[in-house]
Amino acid sequence: MTTTIIFYILLVGLVAFLQWKVNLLRKGKIEIQTVHKDRLHKIKIIKQVLKYFGHKLKDWLKDWFIKMASWRIRAKARTNYFIETKLPWLHTILTKRPDIEAKHTKNIFWRGVIEYKYKIQKLKAQILEEEEQKISDKVNDKLE
Repeated sequence: MTTTIIFYILLVGLVAFLQWKVNLLRKGKIEIQTVHKDRLHKIKIIKQVLKYFGHKLKDWLKDWFIKMASWRIRAKARTNYFIETKLPWLHTILTKRPDIEAKHTKNIFWRGVIEYKYKIQKLKAQILEEEEQKISDKVNDKLE
């Protein structure tokens, strides 16, 4: 009980002290020592310029990485399409086939690994087909 009374007395005293200081500031009897406004303004402008260039650099890098990734995907789809259509003998050499052996099919772990590899290969093939379809759609749209 006494601690709460002391707390409220100190709180009221702190509020009264701060109000007195604010009153002295408004009347101009005391001044706050601050950094010069010009210097502060220069620092603020430099920070804004650095943030602006950082933001532009971030946007540029993001766009560049997206362009490079899309270029790589398109180039891979084009080369795969070229190899499949023009060089089928090379396509048969380069195409990976699942490594299936009798001892592997008996083991549950190796069977799971083989199935996982097969699913990944199917997914990659599906993605490449979608990219080839997009490329052919773009070519058809340009021709029309």
